[in-house]
Amino acid sequence: MLHSACRRGTLAQVRQILSHELVDTNSRGEYGWTPVMIAAEGGRRKLVDLLVKRGGDLSLTDDDGYTVLHVVSIKGHLKVVRYVLSKKVVGVNTTGHCERTAVMAAARFGHRKVFDLLVKNGSDLTTVDSDGNNILHIACIGGNVEIVKHILSNVNVDINSRGLNGKTPLMFAINFGHVQVFELLVSKGCILPIVEENGKNILHMACVKGNVDMVRHILNKSIVSVDGEDSMGKTPVMLAVESGHTDVFQLLVSKQCDIHKTCHDGNNILHTSCSRCHVDIVKHIVTGHLINIDSCGQNRMTPVMFAAKNGQRDIFDLLVNNGCDMSQKDKDGNTVLHMACIGGSKYIVERILSKEPVDVNSRGQSQSTPAMMAAACGHKDVFDLLVNRGADLTLVDGRGFGVHHLACMGGHLPVVEHIQNIIGVPDSDVL
Repeated sequence: MLHSACRRGTLAQVRQILSHELVDTNSRGEYGWTPVMIAAEGGRRKLVDLLVKRGGDLSLTDDDGYTVLHVVSIKGHLKVVRYVLSKKVVGVNTTGHCERTAVMAAARFGHRKVFDLLVKNGSDLTTVDSDGNNILHIACIGGNVEIVKHILSNVNVDINSRGLNGKTPLMFAINFGHVQVFELLVSKGCILPIVEENGKNILHMACVKGNVDMVRHILNKSIVSVDGEDSMGKTPVMLAVESGHTDVFQLLVSKQCDIHKTCHDGNNILHTSCSRCHVDIVKHIVTGHLINIDSCGQNRMTPVMFAAKNGQRDIFDLLVNNGCDMSQKDKDGNTVLHMACIGGSKYIVERILSKEPVDVNSRGQSQSTPAMMAAACGHKDVFDLLVNRGADLTLVDGRGFGVHHLACMGGHLPVVEHIQNIIGVPDSDVL
């Protein structure tokens, strides 16, 4: 009751509950929060004061190690921050989750007035958290340009220092789309053509986040190559496609990026957009004839194989209607029918079977038939469709396993029982 009343902020109700002296003022609720933490998070200074006068302990921490000072600094409640500091119970430099201080919390969420108050009260701006981030990294995540200015002017911090995953302050600003902070750091001489530990530069990061204005900003400055590769061989346009950012993709194409490159796994942007189910990007590539619709990617899979394997009806139809070749096989011998049986879309399987003569018992990886793959993946409707089209349920794969074995190995009880009703339980399957 006390936690709930503090969350609603009803001062009279809290006072009434406390008057009965039946409730522990410092009792723990969700996340280990005390009533005073809940009241503080809501910015209710009078309620916090009441709880403290009734024994509320400001020095307690929650399950993440946060104090009430962290809580109010995250929320930016200036009056409550001032109140907590006045009690001199919580150390201004006490660390909480990830060894972050209250001033880091204020910087992370861009609360300038709270940040200034904490600094005035002796916050240590040289602290580094457990991720390796310093106050400049944290402030660049928060995006308050005035806080960043203060740090650059008053703290001895390397503007190109490395934080989590080798990211610089500029990279954090880009990750969170803070153009003003980006401009400030550039004006202060930060190094621009620099990469983090996975080989991504600032353009890669902007493309992953999908901030088209930031991408345009970087491209206009000609800071880095539009086709630069990260450690996986992925270019900015590949990362934009992978993340499904159509507007960024179109911007990069307009800037004459190389759309034909493949990353280290052999996939180009059409394979990636099909495997990630980004219909708009696939449509743009296919209708614009930007890339060979039958190009081979990872394991020699074609775009239509990726679509079938993912059960993506819209992308499958788009590729088929634009004349893709459905007769190709991947490096393991799988056809588009095998892939569709893994994906489990009855619609796609029906389209494949009706499109042209197809061997319903063709052999793919490990000599598996389409019916075996449907059984192994638990797709009963697809399995039944194949049976109706002549699938031979007596066949075994290269390991000697039949459809019943594979359904059992997959743990698909309804399919196992269904197969048993059709063919019975072979003696070879009884342990």
